[in-house]
Amino acid sequence: MAARKRHVMVPQRCRRTPTLLLFVSLAMAVAVSGVCADDDKMTAMRTKAPSPVSRRVPTASPAETVVTPSLKEMRNATPSPPHGAQDSWSYANVAAWPATCAGNQQSPMPLRHTPTDAHRPGSILTLLTAAKTSKWRAVPAEGGTIALLCVGYCGVVKVNGMNHMIKNMHWHTPSEHTVDGQRLAAELHMVAFAGGKIAVLSALFKVSKKNELVGRTIRAMSEMGSMSATQKDVKDKFFSGANVSAAVYKGSLTTPPCTEGLTWVVTTKVGKMSKKQLAEIRKLLGGHDNARPLQPPKGRSIDWVDAP
Repeated sequence: MAARKRHVMVPQRCRRTPTLLLFVSLAMAVAVSGVCADDDKMTAMRTKAPSPVSRRVPTASPAETVVTPSLKEMRNATPSPPHGAQDSWSYANVAAWPATCAGNQQSPMPLRHTPTDAHRPGSILTLLTAAKTSKWRAVPAEGGTIALLCVGYCGVVKVNGMNHMIKNMHWHTPSEHTVDGQRLAAELHMVAFAGGKIAVLSALFKVSKKNELVGRTIRAMSEMGSMSATQKDVKDKFFSGANVSAAVYKGSLTTPPCTEGLTWVVTTKVGKMSKKQLAEIRKLLGGHDNARPLQPPKGRSIDWVDAP
């Protein structure tokens, strides 16, 4: 049989090459590969049916996926107290807080040693793993206050067998919790997340000598800037060396909507800050108290972690 002529599209830059035309008349694949290797590759890609390719799509690690909330989620989970006529609630009228703030596991609750409480050996050292160096950025929070958001990795708080990633911290004056009837000058909350679970690591402070790390938080908040802290800074200057006891209990957010189901870890060894530092924190938080009144335990017990 006579061979049927075939019309083959040849790349423009190859049309003046006799060798290429000869190869095309014999076999397209050989011709294109012989003279225009690049065009051959493109032609092969266009003519050859693609075979299924198994691609592995990179995904975040399970731990990071479940514990990293959005900025909105972090703000909602740790709302700061608003103030002013435009706000729906205030500390000046706690009685008007929503019905969700009248549950059976509300915070803060008074922390008292009782015979029915559970005790186990341990300390903040066994619960807190701070980053070697943590970085924080000041941002406006609800109600005109200021929070410090973690930039990157700041450490974990391990409670109920789960590592909760520390994501932000903020101040309250005076302290929200009391220990055996004693209320302190200020309270620092480090808020950590593990999926839908929240744990709050709390440190209590009294007026004494100047605290250099507390000063860094004040400068960052006043300038709406950033700060950093070493692991040693966090343990020594926020948590009094971290080899200290703590009270662990089930509670809630201390501002509306007062969501329950949180795990609180409150240190019992009191940290220090100067009178001037206390005044500066208070001023940055609006110049008024931002501590919710104590809530009844309603049958809740406390798990005391006792340092040696």
